[in-house]
Amino acid sequence: YILHEISTRIYAEGSRQRKSTFVGMHTSSNSAQVRQECLVACAKCLSGLAYNTTTRLGMGMQLYLRPIVELVAWYADHAWTYQSGGGLLLSGTGKGQLSRTEMDIVSLLPHLYSAVTHLLAAHPEQAVAVVSEYGHVLLRLAKKNYLKSASDPQLRDALTEYFGAHLLV
Repeated sequence: YILHEISTRIYAEGSRQRKSTFVGMHTSSNSAQVRQECLVACAKCLSGLAYNTTTRLGMGMQLYLRPIVELVAWYADHAWTYQSGGGLLLSGTGKGQLSRTEMDIVSLLPHLYSAVTHLLAAHPEQAVAVVSEYGHVLLRLAKKNYLKSASDPQLRDALTEYFGAHLLV
């Protein structure tokens, strides 16, 4: 249920409908605005879920490796397009669209990259195929924001840990 809610909120961030890779779950055509506080809460929940299950409980999360990395890569791709001046990152559809600012995007990155980092570090063998497919998107956005993260130590730490996990795989 938690993964469904997170994927629904994050995928609603894009301007197109997207079918989720979580088994039997897909985003609805909800025209309500996705508030920034809700997105941050979902990203924190995803990060906490990945940390607690892999590190504290030692559970095997390899089944969720691909969907979570794909989710974060999808968001990273849209954030890269927005940060490169390629268009607005919108939430909602139609009349109720809410454009995101640079700070809104950057506020999610530490939590999303933390979730990916914990999964990559816990399951490096299973992550090879996923990282070869989505690693370039994640690494591209991480490198761009690492240079700007001098004023945000939480983002800098999360990206530094991600680089280490990426190199581990």
